[in-house]
Amino acid sequence: MSEEAFNDAPELGESYQACEAEVRQFLAPLWTATETLPAAVRPFVHAIHGWAMRTDRIADEGSPEGREERFARWRADTLAELRSGRSGHPVRRAFVDTVRRWDLDQALVEEHLDAVRAGCAAVPAFETFADLRRDYLRGTSGAVAELWSPLLQPRGPEAPRRMSALGEACQMADVFQDLSADLAAGRCYLPGADLRRFGLTAGDLRRGDGGRQEALGAVVDVQLAHWRGLLDEAAPVTAAVREEYQPFLHTLLLGAELHYDEVALLGSRALADGMAPLSPDGGAGRDHRAKRPPRPAERRETTRKCGAPRVPPETSGRANALGAPFGMTNRPRRGRAYRPRPRRIACSTGQVPWSTSYGSAGSKGGWARNRGRVPWCA
Repeated sequence: MSEEAFNDAPELGESYQACEAEVRQFLAPLWTATETLPAAVRPFVHAIHGWAMRTDRIADEGSPEGREERFARWRADTLAELRSGRSGHPVRRAFVDTVRRWDLDQALVEEHLDAVRAGCAAVPAFETFADLRRDYLRGTSGAVAELWSPLLQPRGPEAPRRMSALGEACQMADVFQDLSADLAAGRCYLPGADLRRFGLTAGDLRRGDGGRQEALGAVVDVQLAHWRGLLDEAAPVTAAVREEYQPFLHTLLLGAELHYDEVALLGSRALADGMAPLSPDGGAGRDHRAKRPPRPAERRETTRKCGAPRVPPETSGRANALGAPFGMTNRPRRGRAYRPRPRRIACSTGQVPWSTSYGSAGSKGGWARNRGRVPWCA
């Protein structure tokens, strides 16, 4: 936030700075995306996600003993402060101010808290994708995205639903990014019905059973179809906000789309190996040159013609630095964060309103295949 902002309330200004520091340290991809927003809006988005990140850390970190009690206190304190409009906590103070200042829907705050509490109290078990979406994706990230939706002043009755779908699509990226670690810890976020459909169990996913590669690949394909549905549902939201907010939403979509492409290329390997974060020098953490070529269906997806209302951004350089913007995890994203600069590009069907270019950060690593390419545009 700017130095002049909230200069009449030093403690409040310090709280907004603490929220930004929380996002920058533990959710760097989102911090990078937020840099594309107008300066007047940026602190409030940091306040929302700084609080959400701290909420997730309280649920995930520390000794298991008493974790539920610690989270219950955090939840109760948050809701009590929202009712009173005052907080003395260094992170919650800015969050309470943002909710009250923008008259944000407090039911969304409760929905997020309830979803995080459920994940803290029990091992995840989702029978269908509808269950996963309703009980996990929506509350964990969809509700947060809808919470900051009014800051972007969207138009149309469908905008909140599409904003939620954007958050859920980004959370799917986080599911796959953490999948191998979650499986090793006995946590499986893939729907049980999808596994049984191909005669698999969570243990088969963890082992990466060499004799069941076709079934494992089929499970991944089914999850990609679910994910694709969320991305398609979310994409039109960029047209519902004014031009100055579009780079932010395009950037979030780009991060989720690149993770989708990564899983499509890895196939069943994504179950055992996961998706590598960026290495400290900004390159991909794993050499992707040995990956199998995409299946025909995948090639069709990644070369789809662009058309209204879906207008995804350009991929260039190490765009994967964006990662999964909404992924709420206690494993912080590492690697350098590249600040995108918005500019206009053109495709065969007309001008793309906004694109995100990452300059010439280099093309080593797994994302070299995307350098200079505009997906879905011919």
